[in-house]
Amino acid sequence: MLHTLYLQYTKVGDTQGLYRVLSRLTEIDPGDLKVQNNLTQVSLLLNVDPERARKRASDLYRKHPSNAAYVSTYAFSLYAKGDIKGALRVMSTLREDQLQEPPLAAYYGFMLAVAGEKSKARKYVEIGKTAHLLPEEKQLIDRAEAALRQL
Repeated sequence: MLHTLYLQYTKVGDTQGLYRVLSRLTEIDPGDLKVQNNLTQVSLLLNVDPERARKRASDLYRKHPSNAAYVSTYAFSLYAKGDIKGALRVMSTLREDQLQEPPLAAYYGFMLAVAGEKSKARKYVEIGKTAHLLPEEKQLIDRAEAALRQL
């Protein structure tokens, strides 16, 4: 039932619904790292319990520094805390083929754009736009595109 809700909320872009389902799934199986990571990402997007989300992102990254999804979530947690340079440093540990995966490219392009690295950001923002994104992630792409239009 929860997995069906998860898929439905993902499909329709209901981030609040995803947060509720992921919270419950984490309670049921706290050892599911993928669910923990998704909850962390959604928490950061919604700015819900950001300190806990940042700690969880750091823990997942520290345990699995080669997992691209965990790397991206940790980098976004650094960005959300105001450490854009740290976020870009962490994202730069990913291979180019990983950075070109649309969901990761969306975050990388956004971070590059807000950091002022416009020429590098354009490619990743364009790739990121092809990902199935939540409304809050689409807002990140919109912010990136606005930053790219500035002189």
